[in-house]
Amino acid sequence: MENSSGNLADLSDQGDGALGAPVESPESVGTTPRGFDRVGRRRLWGLSLALVAGILLGIAVSLSPDPEGLGTHAQLGLPACSWMSGFSIPCPTCGMTTSFSHAVKGELGQAFLAQPLGAILALLTAVVFLLGVYVALTGSCIANRLAGPFRARWLWSFGAVVLLAWGYKILVVTTGDSP
Repeated sequence: MENSSGNLADLSDQGDGALGAPVESPESVGTTPRGFDRVGRRRLWGLSLALVAGILLGIAVSLSPDPEGLGTHAQLGLPACSWMSGFSIPCPTCGMTTSFSHAVKGELGQAFLAQPLGAILALLTAVVFLLGVYVALTGSCIANRLAGPFRARWLWSFGAVVLLAWGYKILVVTTGDSP
């Protein structure tokens, strides 16, 4: 009898859980959830990126590209470009919506002529969509590995591409050469 009461006392001192439930050591508490949380956050991040990229591509599919190379955004109810009305030159993003619309329809040449940067960004958006779906399904950390090379020199290069594409668009609009 004394032996059994001693066992009950021993079990009740081991924690608040049910009798006979395994007690975790302090070292093992939280290791599994933290690992799951990291993968879960990665999956959620991938799903979010895929969702945003998919929405952008879906909107672009629903639009008809403007034959002038800019103005497709008006189909979304957006106002005319204030740069065009104020300065008679296109803004850095003029032609992007038209370019996206061409690109998602597989008209990459037309997309590039409408706005070179828009064509590049449309292709990158498609890549982000595919990678986002992959990460959401697998929990892979491939996005972290791919993001590694995108450092300051890539940002400077991107800035140069923005300026070149803008210069191209200004040249096309001011000379009257529509794509």
